[in-house]
Amino acid sequence: AMESLRQLGYEYRGGRLVQVGSDKGFEFRDQQHYDQLADAVLQYVGTLLVEEAKLEPIWLPLGASSGPRCPIFCSPGLESARKVLLIIQGSGRVRVGVWGCALCINKDLDQG
Repeated sequence: AMESLRQLGYEYRGGRLVQVGSDKGFEFRDQQHYDQLADAVLQYVGTLLVEEAKLEPIWLPLGASSGPRCPIFCSPGLESARKVLLIIQGSGRVRVGVWGCALCINKDLDQG
């Protein structure tokens, strides 16, 4: 996921999006580049949920290998949990783990 960001000229350091080889933050080029960067940021955050938060992705609908699918992220031990908290994201570009993609790009991951 970080490789996708680097191909677009950016990387996260200390939770802040900066240009590769520099400490400069995001600079708008055009809408297509911004959309690609936003998709890469969302992919990167999903990777962090698995690698750092140790959440397990489960793809819904269960057993489907084609058609519309989406991941949910669960804590280990979901099957034996007595209580479950379910948070459903809104619609649009925002994905699990992200409050606002623009915040992840222009501020940092903690705010976004």
